[in-house]
Amino acid sequence: MEKTSSKAMQPVNELCKIQPTIVSTNRTDIYLNKYIGDAHFYFEMLEILRSAKTEDEIFIHLNNSGGAIDTTIQIINAMKESDATITTCLDSVAHSAASIILLSGNNIKTSKYGSMLCHYYTDIIIGKGHEINAVTQFDKKYYNKFFREIYKGFMTTDEINDMINGKDFWFSSEEINHRLQNIVKKKD
Repeated sequence: MEKTSSKAMQPVNELCKIQPTIVSTNRTDIYLNKYIGDAHFYFEMLEILRSAKTEDEIFIHLNNSGGAIDTTIQIINAMKESDATITTCLDSVAHSAASIILLSGNNIKTSKYGSMLCHYYTDIIIGKGHEINAVTQFDKKYYNKFFREIYKGFMTTDEINDMINGKDFWFSSEEINHRLQNIVKKKD
């Protein structure tokens, strides 16, 4: 008798759980329920996203308070490269970096009591004075462009400017759905 591996049914690690759904062999559910940590915790998730076929469906469930922006960027790049249909699901909270992942899905589902927090990035820079100045100047240009592209359509230009200048924006599921409908209407 052949032994079947239950590896895929086990949590990959405590930060990212991948669970194939038995209903369909083409569906994979990924649960991001803890902060977004170092990229090495997400290798299996990134591989699943990048190797998926057009007939595959991937559901990324979010109950997440955010985390590392560099890992988040790697995740959304893999989402964009994926041939699968990716549905991001707001199961509870998508705060900070998790809001970026939520808005990067092909389809977005929200639960009745979900919330989203959007704010500008946080960073710690260590180095000599001229190095800190160089990084700060680069980051300002890089992240201004990045945040404008990510939140464009979902937030107004004035709101994005306010966010870049330090304002936090909180949205309920109802507000998220209303804004998402406006994005669809603008595209029609």
